[in-house]
Amino acid sequence: MTNGYWYIKDGNYWTNFSQCSEQNDTKVFFNDPKITNGSKLIQEYLPVLKIIKDTGYSISLVTLVIAILIMFAIR
Repeated sequence: MTNGYWYIKDGNYWTNFSQCSEQNDTKVFFNDPKITNGSKLIQEYLPVLKIIKDTGYSISLVTLVIAILIMFAIR
C-alpha cells in the first residue's frame, strides 16, 4: 500500500510485484535450412558435445576428490 503497510486479506499477507520490473522478453525465430530435426549437423556434433560434457564432469570430480584429500591432510 502507498502508506507502507502490508495489505492483509483473510489473515494472509498479499504482495504484487507486477510493477517491479518490465516484461520485455524478446524472442527471435529464424529458419536455417542447415539445422533441422535429425540433421547431419546435429548428428555430427552431438557425440562431441557429450564427450566434452563427460570430460568436464570427470575433471570436476577428480578436482573435488583432490580438494577433499588436501583438506583432510591439513586437518
